[in-house]
Amino acid sequence: MTHTRGPWKFEVRDYQAMVTAIRDGQAMVVAGELYDEELDLELEEIEANARVIASAPDLLACLENLVNRGLIPNDNDHYEECLNAIANATGSEVN
Repeated sequence: MTHTRGPWKFEVRDYQAMVTAIRDGQAMVVAGELYDEELDLELEEIEANARVIASAPDLLACLENLVNRGLIPNDNDHYEECLNAIANATGSEVN
């Protein structure tokens, strides 16, 4: 299984941040309720969290592209970090 294709975008409705995407022509919520009243987060922090989530498909595609094209040398810790990040995002195992 793979994630819902991007682009994802963040929206704020009634002080509630959410991440949405379009699937089969319909808007869908990818991540919602990004605000916890008990934590009393500032709106700027809520929006920043939503932007990071919304950028996840683009960041994953970029990282996979860099690794697959050999643009990150595979002889250092950064390469392993990239492989681990890709595995975490895709639910796969590091080869």
